[in-house]
Amino acid sequence: MEQPFQKPPASYLDIFHSAQAKLVEGDIDEGRRILSQAIEAGAGEQDIQDFVWYMKGTEAYLNKDEVALQEAIENVQQPVNVGILQNFLSKLQSGQELNYSQDYGQGKL
Repeated sequence: MEQPFQKPPASYLDIFHSAQAKLVEGDIDEGRRILSQAIEAGAGEQDIQDFVWYMKGTEAYLNKDEVALQEAIENVQQPVNVGILQNFLSKLQSGQELNYSQDYGQGKL
């Protein structure tokens, strides 16, 4: 008997991009929820831990957690992602209202 087609589970990156889309739209609560799922999906994959730290840093920014964001910055190796996280940290430290779309766009992409 032929097995019905089953869509493979979404990868951490697909989930992250879904979270990012919600964050850009301004739906911070839903974006944060989906981002948490992306972190969980990538947590067990050793070869992507640098990106998992980047996602954790993004989550820390959304949660206004400077300590966790600083930890993520120290653990991320990819220069573009470090730059984005440093921009997030600068925005947190400025005391200004967070705007993911604007603050993300400040990174050297």
